[in-house]
Amino acid sequence: SGPTVTSVTLPANAVYPQSATLDFVVHFNELVALIDAGNINQAPRLVLDVGGVTKYATYLTGSGTTDVTFRYIVGAGENDTNGMSITPTIDLNSGTIQDSLHNNATLTFTPANLAGVQIDTLAPTDPTNVNDAISYNSLTLSPNVSFTASSDTSGVARYEYAIGTSSGGTQVKPWTNINLATSFQATDLSLTNGTTYYASVRAIDMAGNTS
Repeated sequence: SGPTVTSVTLPANAVYPQSATLDFVVHFNELVALIDAGNINQAPRLVLDVGGVTKYATYLTGSGTTDVTFRYIVGAGENDTNGMSITPTIDLNSGTIQDSLHNNATLTFTPANLAGVQIDTLAPTDPTNVNDAISYNSLTLSPNVSFTASSDTSGVARYEYAIGTSSGGTQVKPWTNINLATSFQATDLSLTNGTTYYASVRAIDMAGNTS
């Protein structure tokens, strides 16, 4: 009989941004050779569903071993916050998977749960209503700055603020994490009397996309 799949190692549960690489390692019970492995358009592959759209994890490496790796690279505009899914059968495409005696491999494997493997290529909306147009009489503290929260496909992971001498600048205070708070007061500053300073706020989502 031919080779069989013993297990599949999946990408870690996470929210992945554009250009992220997701590797799937298919483990066989004996050495296998992939015919047409050198031609990406003909080599065996795994069939994925990403946000209702068919995508492929294409052959990367492993022909001649028991562990064959297929890779999917997240493309622009792809999103799936419910978790992608995988067809539990290797698609031969135009290739073959065989052992040293040319027995064909069994292509099916146990269905994999990819609910925790999510895709988010969209940036959060900008925080709005940043309330920083305030006169203040301290050279070491900022006024209390508040803003309206962002919205995002996969959820906001944290907010960061910076203070500079120009809009969006970081000359006085570099980008600083405030978790999910929607207000802040910067401390330990070294300000100059009569100078205008600007507070900026940005959101970072679960995939690392920045507003």
